Amino acid sequence: MAMERECKLIFRDDTLAPKIFEILSTTSTIGGYNNKGKREWVIEDVYFDTPDLTLERLNCVCRVRKIGKKRYLEFKRRIVDAGYKACYERNRFPINTPLWSQIPIIRERLGKFVDLGDKEIEHVLTVRTNRTEIFWEASFSPSGFLMHLDEVHYTLPTSDVIDTQFEVELKEPPDSVNVDVFREILLNLFGLIPIRRSKLSRCSRLLRRIRGLTAGVPQKVILDMDPGVDDALAILLAMNSPEIEVLAITTVAGNIDAESSARNTRIIMDFLRTQPGKHFSIPIIAQGCAPETSRQDATDVHGPDGLGGISLEWGEPRTPMAERNAVELIGELLTEHPKEVTIIATGPLTNIAQCIRRCPDAMRQVKELVVMGGVFFESGNRTQAAEFNIHADPKSAKVVLEFCRGLETDEIIPLTFVGLDVTRQVRLRREWVHALGDKGNPVALFVRRFAAHYMDFYRKNEGLNGCYLHDPLAVGYVIDPTLCEMERYHVEIETQGEITNGMTIADYRPTQI
Repeated sequence: MAMERECKLIFRDDTLAPKIFEILSTTSTIGGYNNKGKREWVIEDVYFDTPDLTLERLNCVCRVRKIGKKRYLEFKRRIVDAGYKACYERNRFPINTPLWSQIPIIRERLGKFVDLGDKEIEHVLTVRTNRTEIFWEASFSPSGFLMHLDEVHYTLPTSDVIDTQFEVELKEPPDSVNVDVFREILLNLFGLIPIRRSKLSRCSRLLRRIRGLTAGVPQKVILDMDPGVDDALAILLAMNSPEIEVLAITTVAGNIDAESSARNTRIIMDFLRTQPGKHFSIPIIAQGCAPETSRQDATDVHGPDGLGGISLEWGEPRTPMAERNAVELIGELLTEHPKEVTIIATGPLTNIAQCIRRCPDAMRQVKELVVMGGVFFESGNRTQAAEFNIHADPKSAKVVLEFCRGLETDEIIPLTFVGLDVTRQVRLRREWVHALGDKGNPVALFVRRFAAHYMDFYRKNEGLNGCYLHDPLAVGYVIDPTLCEMERYHVEIETQGEITNGMTIADYRPTQI
């Protein structure tokens, strides 16, 4: 049995990967580290799991790895995460006979590694990696480390290629500090994204969907939103995801006023109802509150109506509105489904704070709160210090934060902030939308219409020919929590600062006095 630590980095835009690979493999020196040579080869990994992917859920891997003419049976288990690194326990055995005759032996040995009961295993995926390995040696010490530049192709047992990804992998020798330093150099030079997820886990949701394993009992959610282009994208994602059941969409003033937010929500529902071959259970839509203190909206970003101007030509939406307001509806649904409903809030937290004030007992029945809001280690987008949603109503955000802490009742409510620190890493490029639209995809054509102004704003201001997926990532996190790596902090929200109003502070001091 061997222990290994590795650091993985992926790309914000995979189209840049080949050029960055070329730079890394041909550059002789980077930041005091010398390129001592490279070698290239192909690795073929045949993954085995139970039909319901039990091993994947347990963070375990059973695979047969082929390098050249040699084959190895490997069992890997992620046992701990050390900062940005993943730590694995690995067992390896040579295989000399044909692969498929080895399945009974694989199952027998696997039983000593992890308990699967009476479940059988089968071939679920083949991962073919075109690898360039480079040894980097520090000019200031004799030690070094390996870097892998991997082009990864995922293939089903039917030989259908379902995905291609790129990653940079740094293999850490014992007691090495070089990987830490080199990782920071790569992050600063190329803007790569550090992750801990393995090649297999990054494909797991797609694999589950292909194998029909996403049905189950969907999670009940309430979307509290201020549509808004990225809110609209989040609604499209939520309504097309079998993993969640949208009970209601409540609207709040933020990107635009609450009434326009409700109208935009109804327009999106009108569009979904026209999609052939799909049946959507239309959620209840209820209009909510405006913050007590007037703040600047985001029509400069999202367009005059919040949807790039398309609502001005839409006419009166046909999707009905609830007679009760957002706060009443949220309280009613939480009482009806105690500890079953997750609220995904992608606008200012005005409605949620009002619900806490008016019906706190109902709010204590929420399963979890997931908030697209805040920025903790980077710059804001409404001010240097603050993210838009929190800045729009910081007092309500503070009410929600303190309520979830349970200071008065000792009952803690899970609260997760999906902030700009992670949402800026997820981007939708204009050419992807246009490519799908050119093929006649109706959703892409709809997105192309309402997102044009939004994407123009980012192209003009940041040189990004596309947009960030702020609100869709909050929905995506509820659908698949492995999309993000959650870290726990004590958080405070500034409500009185002249310049820092709406700032979210995560206390990450190693020593707190």
